[in-house]
Amino acid sequence: MLRLESVDVSVSLSITSLDGPNNPGAIQLLAMLCLLPDGLFWWQERLEMMEKTFDSTFFDLNLLQRFALVHLSGDKLGVLSPIRHFVLQHHPPDEEHVKCIANVFWQLIDTYAVVDYGPEFIGAVQALGPEIVNIVNLIDHAVRYSPSEQVLHVAIDMSWYFNRTHPSTDLLDKISALIPTADPGTQARFWEISGEIAYYQNRYEKATSSYTLARDIFLKINNRCRVAHCTYRLGDILRLQDHNSEATLILTHARDQFMALNNHIGHAKCLRGLGDILRVQSRCSEAAAMYNEARREFVKMDDRFGAALCFKGLGDVLRMQSNYSEASSMLMEAHAEFLEIGASISATKCVQSSGYVFLAQARYEEASIVLKEARAEFLKIGEPLSAAQCLESLGDILLAQERYSDASYTLTEARDSYIKIGDRYGEAGCRWSLGDISLAQGNRAEAESSLTKARDLYLEIGQEDYANDCSWLLENHDGSEDNHSKGIVPELPVPPI
Repeated sequence: MLRLESVDVSVSLSITSLDGPNNPGAIQLLAMLCLLPDGLFWWQERLEMMEKTFDSTFFDLNLLQRFALVHLSGDKLGVLSPIRHFVLQHHPPDEEHVKCIANVFWQLIDTYAVVDYGPEFIGAVQALGPEIVNIVNLIDHAVRYSPSEQVLHVAIDMSWYFNRTHPSTDLLDKISALIPTADPGTQARFWEISGEIAYYQNRYEKATSSYTLARDIFLKINNRCRVAHCTYRLGDILRLQDHNSEATLILTHARDQFMALNNHIGHAKCLRGLGDILRVQSRCSEAAAMYNEARREFVKMDDRFGAALCFKGLGDVLRMQSNYSEASSMLMEAHAEFLEIGASISATKCVQSSGYVFLAQARYEEASIVLKEARAEFLKIGEPLSAAQCLESLGDILLAQERYSDASYTLTEARDSYIKIGDRYGEAGCRWSLGDISLAQGNRAEAESSLTKARDLYLEIGQEDYANDCSWLLENHDGSEDNHSKGIVPELPVPPI
């Protein structure tokens, strides 16, 4: 406590020595810099921008340096934390100076936050990445002290950027109380990005409610393109929940909406979603045709991300058709493309699919290495569904190696993850494998419980072939190997990418 008081006294003396009443610009410059916890990067260039509004900026900086209230480190101008807290408490910046520093960052956000995956996205990450803490702090300050429509737009744009890097609702949570009184277009954009982030986080109920709200508002303001996009996403959410018939209807409807608007990229996204459904249904030829049609559309529109997603889908189809060499080659090509355009999450999904290629060939050691690598990355970026899928396959490898105790532990963990997410397909697969383990260990009662639950889940989601296999095992298993045990590479619903 005494130490904190002595720091406050020291800072207060420095500011007094600065002669604040006669140098108000210096105090305000210091207060502006205190709004940036990570300091002002590229300080000279940015102070030149501020000098257009406050012509004494560099003179004020010299004063602050003379009294050791700021420090330079390379091209970063910073303020030590104890000084920051004291200044913000006792000498907060006025509205004009807050606006000046905020505008520097709002321009940065306008330039980079809406850049989609592609050659320019890596540059956007390099520009925004070092500034995240500063941007979040400025938005937080603006929401508390000077809320405006502009701040809402900035927070929404940054949330789209977060969605492409590390999906987070932190900024949306900060502005949510301001949304009911916002312009309808802003409200719609808020609910749209809320739904998008929930979609990527596998929170399907939240994603559905948010996208439904967004669609309804877009309808009222006659934004037909965004209505079609919301419809597409609602169909894709149903696909991820294994409601394939309903998903097909809605994606087809969205496709028709995009066609009427002559929106080729939206049309291609719907085709790709329909291809994903066909692939999960093991209708490989139809899925490949759909992926190829979508890919041609994406290539025509120079959408490298969309084209790469189709390439990955085609790689998965080739793996299902046991064309392992071609599948690996196609997945590697998609992986390289994703890395080149900055889509690291999708690149990791290619690593996951490559692990399945090894699995299908019973190359268990290589599969384990690749799937562990993919799972670690998914956990780091907050991709729970894909992480659970990797864990399930690792459990199935242990089962194939007859390491029943380890397999049971791993598959139980994967099952619990699926239950938390609400993924019935994954849960059913884990219960099937756990039933296989119980049968191999002679635990008939446990096997019946697991396989019955797996069968019922498969029936709920329209996977009758798998349900029949579970029923066959329940009725006929005699302790020997048979052809109805679960395949080691389940055909997974394609998660959000």
